[in-house]
Amino acid sequence: MRFNERVAIVTGGSRGIGRAIVTALAEEGASVHFMYRDADGAAEEVVRSLRGQPGEATAHKVDVRDVASVTAEVRAIQGRHGCIDYLVNNAGITRDNLVVTMTKSEFCEVIETNLVGVFVVSKAVGLHMLRQRRGAIVNMSSIAARRPQVGQVNYACSKAAIEAFTVSFAKELAGKGVRVNALAPGVVQTEMMRPLLDIKGQEFLRRIPQGRFGTPDEVARVCLFLLSDDARYITGHSIGIDGGLGV
Repeated sequence: MRFNERVAIVTGGSRGIGRAIVTALAEEGASVHFMYRDADGAAEEVVRSLRGQPGEATAHKVDVRDVASVTAEVRAIQGRHGCIDYLVNNAGITRDNLVVTMTKSEFCEVIETNLVGVFVVSKAVGLHMLRQRRGAIVNMSSIAARRPQVGQVNYACSKAAIEAFTVSFAKELAGKGVRVNALAPGVVQTEMMRPLLDIKGQEFLRRIPQGRFGTPDEVARVCLFLLSDDARYITGHSIGIDGGLGV
């Protein structure tokens, strides 16, 4: 119950790693407000599945690229609770393609969602955290930030930029009681990763020292550590969760 009566915002919370983080926070007593873009059924299922838990989950249909919508939702959440303790920037998409065949739309859509969305939500929440002089933020990077695969130029660029964003933002907020860190998962079994695993799953397994894929719950547990007071002297870092793949 490390997060009892605390307030968290999680983007991309209806599926995969985001859903695991929402679930873990609610199980430890947090009031979790998660944003999602289009998976209405999945979002409703997350809310239903967490009824009866010590905490609660509330779904908000918001495009993280939309400054006005994000600002309004964040303001409403802060007005309801009087504070925002945690932010997890998890929303992300892939549009894999080779550079010579990738369209500008495929490149820009990934950058807009994965990177600009982090900026938009971080700015809105960061203003409240600065006034509170406390808070913790975790941004979702990827092993692709440092070890990109063929066809991942847009995705890898977005994740590498998130790691730079994390360091710079952490330094801006370090003296104000707010911490900012990142997680860099390796190959994790999620819906978004399924197409890639169908093609390259066995190849990845041969390269992972632990010999298995990660799970969303394993990522969520490290995320909760970084949000918690146990990590109060950690800021500006990116933590790999990859079974040794990035070593």
